[in-house]
Amino acid sequence: MFDFSSLPSASSASALLQQIPESSMVPQSQPSVSLNVIPDEDPQRAVETADEPEDDYSGLMEDGLGAEDGDGDDFIDGERDDAGVTGANIQDRFALPHWLSVAFKARLEEANNRGGDGLPKLYSVQKTFWFPQQSTYFLLRKHSVTSQDLYNPRFFLWDPECLVVGGIGCPKCGVKLNRHGHASRPRRFVGLNETFWIIGYRYRCKECVNTSGKKTVTFRSWDAKIIEKLPVDLALEFPAQLSHRSGITLSAFHFMRSCFQNGMGAKQFSDSLRVQHLRRHDERHLQYLHAIQARQGISNWKDQTYAVFLPFEDHSPLGLHGFVPSSQWLRDIYDDFIEKHEMDFNQHTAMLSGEICALDHSHKVNLASCLTILQFLIVFCFVLKDHSRNHESSW
Repeated sequence: MFDFSSLPSASSASALLQQIPESSMVPQSQPSVSLNVIPDEDPQRAVETADEPEDDYSGLMEDGLGAEDGDGDDFIDGERDDAGVTGANIQDRFALPHWLSVAFKARLEEANNRGGDGLPKLYSVQKTFWFPQQSTYFLLRKHSVTSQDLYNPRFFLWDPECLVVGGIGCPKCGVKLNRHGHASRPRRFVGLNETFWIIGYRYRCKECVNTSGKKTVTFRSWDAKIIEKLPVDLALEFPAQLSHRSGITLSAFHFMRSCFQNGMGAKQFSDSLRVQHLRRHDERHLQYLHAIQARQGISNWKDQTYAVFLPFEDHSPLGLHGFVPSSQWLRDIYDDFIEKHEMDFNQHTAMLSGEICALDHSHKVNLASCLTILQFLIVFCFVLKDHSRNHESSW
């Protein structure tokens, strides 16, 4: 309850008013203050613009994650490129992380264990191009588990030379190619939510001469020139659309084509890939933490500690070295595919019926070049007459 006795009485209040100076009781004139909420516009001021427009994706890694491999198709072991950088120097700069190097060597040793027919056991016994892979659940059942165990890279073995009867001819001279060892490092290609690795081989031509005058011309098994020389049923087993240094799985690439054809841009598709890859990485992280929690009692008793699960784009020796292509990267690989099939598109367009065409017949230039001007005009008139008759009947 409020205590009214604490309030001053009327006599005490009047005494307080008498003590206040009269000058303070007279209202003082306040200085005028003007507040400019919206400043006046200067028509002569310089227009401020951003350094880069919003839709400028000139940087390769501007909206992706990670970095591409350093071992592209231009670098061949022991040979020097135009810039004066050897393949060995490039490999030192972009060395494989330890966990990937160990897995690559193990799979390579398994692939080199071949029977009398020259086929690796993966081809002759298991009848597949993909190396078997353990599930994350069983990897976590190990006595001692680390975050690198959960990276669990998946490998694709590509050695078509041993599968082609009679061997593969050289793309330049046609002479039979010979296997010349394995590729020094696996080739990375990106899927919808994971990254895969191709183990390839090098094929040497004994007749072709390189720029230095030596007969050391070699082709990697994933080279587009080699794949073009293969039977169609074997070539279709190759699972990737390759870029200059890496690649993308055919499933992801064809899905990207459908997205582009239905109004989705390269930037949005790159963002979608990044979300899916990060989600898969977080799932492994969650499994890792739950497995540690289940061992908590035993770990405390043994005074055992566990390493931290590193981020997706970590490039330390123990990191995942994750990579998601940027929008510019995706546009380049899509444009390269379209340019390679330009003749097919033109041929398909030239074979279309004239009934669905407008007056612009510029795409029929291939047909017109085969006819005289008079013949072309006669055909053109018949097409217009038939088109107008169909148009009137539809009304």
